[in-house]
Amino acid sequence: MICSASRWATGPVRAVLPTATTILTITARATRSMVTVPLSHTVHAPPTGEPAMGDPVLILHGLFGSKANWRTMAQTQLPAHLTTPRNVIPVDLRNHGTSPHTPHMDYASMAADVTQLATSLPTDHATLMGHSLGGRVAMVAAITHPDLFRRLIVVDVAPCVMPPSTSFVRYLEIMQEIDAARVHSRRDAHRLMESAVPDINLRHFLLTNLVPDPNEPGVMKFRVNLPAIAQFMPTMWKFTLPQHDGKLAPANATVYDRPTLFVRGTRSGYIQDAHLDKIKAWFPRSEMVDMDAGHWPHAERPTEFAEIVGEWISRTDGEMAG
Repeated sequence: MICSASRWATGPVRAVLPTATTILTITARATRSMVTVPLSHTVHAPPTGEPAMGDPVLILHGLFGSKANWRTMAQTQLPAHLTTPRNVIPVDLRNHGTSPHTPHMDYASMAADVTQLATSLPTDHATLMGHSLGGRVAMVAAITHPDLFRRLIVVDVAPCVMPPSTSFVRYLEIMQEIDAARVHSRRDAHRLMESAVPDINLRHFLLTNLVPDPNEPGVMKFRVNLPAIAQFMPTMWKFTLPQHDGKLAPANATVYDRPTLFVRGTRSGYIQDAHLDKIKAWFPRSEMVDMDAGHWPHAERPTEFAEIVGEWISRTDGEMAG
């Protein structure tokens, strides 16, 4: 049951809201390019064969991930805990999976891609869930388009500046080295990656991106856009809002006043107690559930994760209906 997990319940906002100048930090890169790309996605209908009655759930993966990582969660695990049948839609963010590559990459552009996808669906609104990088994209999309995204789920990331991770930098470097080596098999790639990424599960995760190079038979290449990610990575650790039609986002867009669930991996460190007041300031109707997991709680404890998220969606369905 969800009540058995450690929950930070909704309550009055105790933090002072950040000022417009601190919230709306806009980089020059973010304003230069807001061209959207069509995102690859897969619609998983209710496994029972029932018609989809609730709003769809869009799922955004983390850095180096893809919609394929969420296939089982979307097909069977999450639907098993939803009271109202609905479509669950994992999405490939730009420069990931089978979505288009583009040299420009920032939270504003990625959120605009997601918004474009959501407006193309045959529904007036959606529930948005994102993990890590995808969680930050989801927060920007929800804050700037609260009428489109009626509910938000953020998995193990906070709307705060984080210190850069040397691990992610090393993952990027070794993936670039493997591309340059023009490997001929996944086994060769595992061997080259072993010293830099000793965790075999993490190696498997990163190497899900290794596919046959369509331009060079017999050679394997990473399908993620490594050069674009390398340019994005120095600013990835910040959290900013985009401009809206060339202007700063309206003041009332600096708070997402709709139901929000944060799922924290207690062994991760990506959501710290020091972040809680800022989370409440940005998301005053938020709740926090702790899981005994690292940075990938949905992969480490999928049944528990699906139960927590499914029950929360079902409960907030009732609250919004009331």
